[in-house]
Amino acid sequence: MVEYRRGVASKRKNDLWHWYQECELYPTGSFAIHQGRPQDEELCSRCAAAAEAVRPRAAP
Repeated sequence: MVEYRRGVASKRKNDLWHWYQECELYPTGSFAIHQGRPQDEELCSRCAAAAEAVRPRAAP
């Protein structure tokens, strides 16, 4: 199961949820955890881009 993280209100730089651990904004200190998938507009686009970059591509 994917764990979504967002920095706690007093520490976070934005209100986005992060799920890809290699994202430069992935919270590792003070953070809240969400087990279910947040709405698309609440997800970090950097996490999605980073995960897509390392995903193996299917052969044509």
